[in-house]
Amino acid sequence: WRVHLDRRDPKVHPVWHLIDDAPLLLMIGGTFRALFMDVRARNTKEELDEQKTTWRMLLLLGFALTVTGIFIGLDPFAFFEGIVLIVIPLVVVAAGVSILIRGSLFGRRSRATWSRILLGVGIIAIGASLMLLPGELTAGLIFLLLASWTFSSGIVSIKRLSRGRGGVPEGFFRILGIGILSLLLAGAILFAPDAMITILVEIVALIIILLGIVLIGDGLFLKRRMQRGGAGA
Repeated sequence: WRVHLDRRDPKVHPVWHLIDDAPLLLMIGGTFRALFMDVRARNTKEELDEQKTTWRMLLLLGFALTVTGIFIGLDPFAFFEGIVLIVIPLVVVAAGVSILIRGSLFGRRSRATWSRILLGVGIIAIGASLMLLPGELTAGLIFLLLASWTFSSGIVSIKRLSRGRGGVPEGFFRILGIGILSLLLAGAILFAPDAMITILVEIVALIIILLGIVLIGDGLFLKRRMQRGGAGA
């Protein structure tokens, strides 16, 4: 975490790390930047090393992701409903099972081990409860968490500006913009949830489409490399 110039150790302060070092806006922007950088700067050696992966598979997966992203974008509310009713409860249950297994199979039966077992059981119970709760209530909890995250990030970002320009190495106006936009996003999540569902799901759809395009480009690039290699042989 120090290498990435983070101010909070994610292992020690995971919540503060999300609030201070990883605002939602930065995470979205970083995802798009990483995808575009992958398109613009390919490592030829890595491409050659991956020739065992057939270009047809890359093209197939790329087209599948692109089509999936398009369908998600066409019906954002159906996708969000599936996330709320199916994916999130299953992820929570899986996390609880993982913690429970690690607490049961590894280590002696110390107090810390029993605490991990109880934590796993509790998380599994939460996941099971999410499956039984109305979708509207689960969606409300998700939006409340997102609003709390973005609002806290905005407050922390603006508070850092009190140090002056010299005390903000990331850029005074950059942090100011992140702070203001985070506060506006928190307000939009609370007061215009339907619009935010559409916007956030459309962003997810666009990321999936871009990832599909990247894989298609990788497949075509690998195909050309293999053809040139065969011609040279």
